[in-house]
Amino acid sequence: MFSLFTKQKYSAARLTMLLALVLMLSSFGSAQSIWGTAAGQKSRAGQDSDQVVMAPLAVTLQQCANGGRGTPEVACAGNAPWQNGNLGRNNSQWVEGEFVPYRALITGLTPGSTGNTVTINYATTNTGKHAIDYLGTFDASVQPPQGPGGADPCINVSPCVEGASFPVPDDPNSTVTQIPGSFRIWNGDITGVSAYTLTGTYAGTSETSITLTFTATDDNVVIAYGGHISTRIDWTIAGSAISISGSPYHSNLNGGANRSMSVDAAIFPAFLRITKEVSTQGPPVGSTSTFAFNFTFTQGTTVTPFSLIDDVVGPGPGSPISTNATETFQITAFDAANTINIVENNYLPVWTLAALTCTEDPGGLPQTDDAVLTLATRTATLIPQEAEIIQCTYANSQLAPTAAPASISGRVVDSFGQGIGGARLTVTNPQTGDAHVALTNPFGYYTVTETEVGNFYVMTVSHKRYTFADDTRTFSLNDDIAGVDFVANP
Repeated sequence: MFSLFTKQKYSAARLTMLLALVLMLSSFGSAQSIWGTAAGQKSRAGQDSDQVVMAPLAVTLQQCANGGRGTPEVACAGNAPWQNGNLGRNNSQWVEGEFVPYRALITGLTPGSTGNTVTINYATTNTGKHAIDYLGTFDASVQPPQGPGGADPCINVSPCVEGASFPVPDDPNSTVTQIPGSFRIWNGDITGVSAYTLTGTYAGTSETSITLTFTATDDNVVIAYGGHISTRIDWTIAGSAISISGSPYHSNLNGGANRSMSVDAAIFPAFLRITKEVSTQGPPVGSTSTFAFNFTFTQGTTVTPFSLIDDVVGPGPGSPISTNATETFQITAFDAANTINIVENNYLPVWTLAALTCTEDPGGLPQTDDAVLTLATRTATLIPQEAEIIQCTYANSQLAPTAAPASISGRVVDSFGQGIGGARLTVTNPQTGDAHVALTNPFGYYTVTETEVGNFYVMTVSHKRYTFADDTRTFSLNDDIAGVDFVANP
């Protein structure tokens, strides 16, 4: 009996130890499932997860798909635009130089907690070619006039109360002029940011990271930022993402799965630059004039009037070009359906269009020269192609006036056809401001003499007692003009 009891007691002790071991292993397994996989590691199934679990936080990064190329742009304000997947030409149309919006959904926070951190990583270069060159505000490119407006990082997050944002510091490694922006947060406050860390070199393949520190006012926090698409103007054609294939634009949080955008989702705008050059008769003879040449730019339903004045010496090597002698248009709609027409007004007999040229540079993508230039109508017709850089130059020559002056004559009468004496006739050259004045005789006749030919003039009539519904005439003076008559109101 004793031996049996002793054996049973020993077995109970072993059982107690085994139970304690099982409980310890069970507790360890529960802690592992709560804390999750480390940032950037595989899950137990061996697959990348959309969520990066940072004990005890879970972070999901999404980016905005603003509508496929060739379709109306959509706002980043619904479930469809905010995506975990890749951005391509079928769902996105971000223009070179714009900011792609990102939002980070962070869950599992303790309300009132401080010192929480999240690290933003983004691809800066790929084999020496720049992709996302710096960060900015998430909605910088979706508000009018660039976009349709309405970027809402709070979709499916409630409550969602915006807290204290934090300025995005300039990246000292990026030599371009950076547009100021802010890191934005909802259900928390951003309290600080780290310095930038560059992994790799700009000459090769590199990634840049920055860490944000924040407090949480809820267990769910949203942080939003924008990734700036590098431009050819900043980094040259060979040094920008237009020369990269695949999906060079990507960002991640804490080393987790990348959110990528392919190069075909980026629109590389064409640039059209129109320049005015003049050759004047003088005095003095030269290549400057204060005359404003009026143009009309038309593409589809868009009609834009503008003026050019070549009032700085040029265009010889090293000579400055007047800032108001050029007009530049950024073009984001391409092909024959979006044909462009540029027309200069007719200024004969003061000026003549001596030459019209347009050069087309491919700008990094395949391109065909297609400009049609019509000197007689002063028109350049172009079919814009993505990325091309077009330079059109309108060269005008001033026509020389003839040696002999000319006269303008006519009569001023009342509504009964009776001559009006003492009416004042003023002939003004709008380019120079020079004016010639004559008065009618008692029978209403006048003659304005010694008026220089080869110019455009504006003529007006006035009288102390009479008014004129039609009191203005305009004309180009090449020879004597007679019969320029005016009739007073009844």
